[in-house]
Amino acid sequence: MPLIMVIPSDSYCYQHGYMVEQKIADRVQRTPEYDRFVTEDKELLFMINTFSNLLVERGFKLNDLAHAIETLKAKETESGETSDQSLYKRLIESSGTSIVVTLDYKIDSQLGPRKSYAFFIKAVEANTGKVVTSENRVSFPTINALQDVFKNEAYGYIDVFTRELMDYFITLVK
Repeated sequence: MPLIMVIPSDSYCYQHGYMVEQKIADRVQRTPEYDRFVTEDKELLFMINTFSNLLVERGFKLNDLAHAIETLKAKETESGETSDQSLYKRLIESSGTSIVVTLDYKIDSQLGPRKSYAFFIKAVEANTGKVVTSENRVSFPTINALQDVFKNEAYGYIDVFTRELMDYFITLVK
């Protein structure tokens, strides 16, 4: 079964300051700063871990983002090699990840203490960017904590999401 890695979306990284300018192929590009994200952003990291656990419970094999970063940095330090590729490309290549699941959320609306959250989850082929499946959900207005709302929403669509992932994997084998 292909390996999956759950990461923050590029738009989340951009909106929350987890981007760095990097010279790639003689061009300056903004790329996500995943290593800073995993040490600083506990809210989305909690959601990534929650969603990862749901996937593992359903039999999927996952690469952990924080572990993949540590392993990559150790390999690069040991070898002394540098690369002009983005951290994303280096992570995907070194970890053998086939499918990347990106997570994002925002406060959709707020009325007094009640908030409604929008969650965006998308699975793509790591090397091509081809969308495998995606899910967008908006919660009902609530006073519950973000993490509790995400858990409830994730439980509500995880089976459909994983069924679509399995359908994709089956088409790869045929």
